[in-house]
Amino acid sequence: MQTVKQSLTKQPSDDTWLVPSFVDRHCHPLFAAREMAALDISHCRNLSELLEVLTQHLRANPELKWLDATAFDYAASQDFLATTLDTVSSQIPITLHSNDHHALWVNSAALRVAGLFEQVPDLSHGEIVVDASGAPSGLLLEWNAMKLVLDKQPTPSLEEDLAHLKRAQDKLRAAGISACSDAWIDPGMGEVYLEAARRKLLTMPVELWVRVSQENSYEQLSYMRELIALQQASEHSNLVKIAGIKIFLDGVLSAKSAWVLDSYQDGSFGSQIWHDSELLQLLRSLAEISPKLMPHFHAIGDAAVRQALDTIAVARAMNLWSTECRPVVAHAELVATADCSRFAELDVEVVISPQWLAKDTQEDNLREILQANVIERVGDFAQLVEANAHLTYGSDWPVSDPQPLRAIEVGVNHLMQRGYSPAQATKIMWRVCGPK
Repeated sequence: MQTVKQSLTKQPSDDTWLVPSFVDRHCHPLFAAREMAALDISHCRNLSELLEVLTQHLRANPELKWLDATAFDYAASQDFLATTLDTVSSQIPITLHSNDHHALWVNSAALRVAGLFEQVPDLSHGEIVVDASGAPSGLLLEWNAMKLVLDKQPTPSLEEDLAHLKRAQDKLRAAGISACSDAWIDPGMGEVYLEAARRKLLTMPVELWVRVSQENSYEQLSYMRELIALQQASEHSNLVKIAGIKIFLDGVLSAKSAWVLDSYQDGSFGSQIWHDSELLQLLRSLAEISPKLMPHFHAIGDAAVRQALDTIAVARAMNLWSTECRPVVAHAELVATADCSRFAELDVEVVISPQWLAKDTQEDNLREILQANVIERVGDFAQLVEANAHLTYGSDWPVSDPQPLRAIEVGVNHLMQRGYSPAQATKIMWRVCGPK
C-alpha cells in the first residue's frame, strides 16, 4: 500500500474530485472502536475526579455488569490499588486502561473473576503487581498480565463489532485515511473484517496482522490458516489482506519494559520477550504457510530493534520470503546509530508514530529513568531518513488519535526542538507521511 493514495469522492454537484488521502500503517481500529463505546476517563485530572466519574456512571447505569473505562493518565493517581476502585464498587468488575495501553488498573471484583486471589501465576513477560503479603494489588502490567482479567470480560457480538468497525472507518475517513493496517488481530476479530467485506460494509482496504506470543504461537498460526481459508472461500474479501503476524519484542520506555542496550538508571535493561532461536523457528513456521506472509515487530528499545534486524537478516539469508515482500518494524523509538543503515540494507519498513514519540520525549518520567546519553536519542527518526530507511506513518490508534495532518505538525515541532530547521523538519515528515 502506498502511504498517500488517491481517492474519488462525489460532491453534491456530481463533479468528480481527485484528492490525496493517507494510509495508516499501524493502528488497531476494532480495539479503538470498542474503547469508543467504553466510558471515557481521559479528561480526569486527579483521583477524586476519576472516582466521581466512575461512581456517577454506575449510578446512571444500574444494570451494568462490567465497567470498562479508558484511558487513565498515570498522573491521576499514585497508588493504583484495587481497594481504591472498590470504593466505587467491590461487586462489579472495574477495568481501567492506561493511556499507553500497557497497564490495567482493576478492582477486587475483577481480580476475583480472574482467580488471582487464589493464585498469582508466574509470567514469562509482564507483571502482576503485588503487595507486601504477595497478594495482587490491582495493577497489571503488559498484555500477559492484563489478559488474565480481560479474557474474562464479556466479548462483543458479531453485530456489535460490525457497528464498532463502521464507527472506526468513519473516524479514519474523516481524518483523511483511506486504507489501514490493523496490527492486532486475535481470534474472532479477523472474522469481523471478512463479514464486513461480505456485507459490503468495509469501505477501505485493510491489512490484518495476527498477534502471536510464545504461549499461543501454534494456535495463532492455525487461526491464520483458518482466516486465509475463509478469505479464499469468500467472493467479497478483495479489500482484506492477511499480511502476516504481529510480534511484541519488548514493552514501553515509560514502564521500563522496553528492551535497551544501555541500562536504565536503576541498572535494569527492560524485557526481552523472545529468544532468537524461538523467533527464527516462528518465522520458519510462518514461511511454511506462505512466503508472502511477513512479521510485524513491535520494537521500541534499541536492543529489541537490533533483535528484529538480526532476525530479519537471518531470514533473508535463508530465503524464507518472497523478494518483493517487506517486513515491518513498528515504533523504533530508540535505535542504535550503528543499526540505522541496516533498515535500508535489509529492505525493512519502519512505521513511525510522531504523536507518541513527541509525547514520550516530553515526559519528565523518562529523564528520571533513562541515562542522559540515551534520552537524546529517543525519537530521533531523522537519522533513519538520512540512512534512506523506508519510513511510513502509523497512528497506533487508540494510543494516539488517527490524525495524520496533526501527526505531521507534531512531528515537525518535535524535530525543530531537536535542532532541525523548519524546512528540514518538514522535509523529514514528508518522507514519513508522504507518497512512496
